[in-house]
Order: sequence, then structure tokens, then C-alpha cells
Amino acid sequence: MIETMLKDFKETAELKAFAESQYLTITTLSQRIVKLEEENKHLKKLLETTTDIVKKPQIVDLSPVGLSNEQIIAETQLKLLKETSFERELTYEECKKVVEYAKVLNSLNGKGKDLPAMFKHVSNAELTNLLENS
Repeated sequence: MIETMLKDFKETAELKAFAESQYLTITTLSQRIVKLEEENKHLKKLLETTTDIVKKPQIVDLSPVGLSNEQIIAETQLKLLKETSFERELTYEECKKVVEYAKVLNSLNGKGKDLPAMFKHVSNAELTNLLENS
């Protein structure tokens, strides 16, 4: 290889300039490698210390307070869908989710199960009496 370099360069000044530029390139790249390796170590350490927070979410049981998991999920998702609806129109699937979450909340709150007392057990006589008086 050195022999081919001697053939390519006629004068020693050209060979010397080439060798110096090669040396500068090698030292510059070596310094850059060292710097990148240090940065890589720092980022790996940072990643290891911060991912513990992400890997271990703290789940709080709110059932003693009176909130069931279903209620929390439904309310949270409805709030997210509400915020989305301010930005853009909801998709069909999102609208279906709103209906389903609302059903869950209504069933948990006892709404929609029973009719009010005034709509229960009305006899035919009372109905005809109401029609005749109106």
C-alpha cells in the first residue's frame, strides 16, 4: 500500500500533505467518537432512571371512596372525547363510544332503570278520567 502511495505522489511534499490531512481526519473522528460514546452513556443512564416511572404506574383503588373502576374509566374517556369534540367533529366510532360510556354512567347512577313514580301503575279508569277532564 505504501508503494502505491509512493507511485501516486511524485514529490514528498504531496505525500506529506496527504499524510497530514489523513492524520487530522483520524484525530477529528476519534474525538467525535469519544464525545458520542460519552453522550450515549449519559442518554442510556438517563433512560434507565426515567423509565422506572413509566414502567410502574401507580394505580389507586378508589372503590372505598365510592368510585368504581367503570365509573372512572367512563368519565375519563368522556372527558377526553369532549375535548376532542372541541377540536374537530367526532367520528362515528367515537360517537358510539360516547353513547356506550353514557350508558355505563347512567346504569351506575341508577338513571334509566326506573320510571318516575307518576308514570307507574296507572289504571285504565285513571287514564280515561284524565282524557275526559282535559
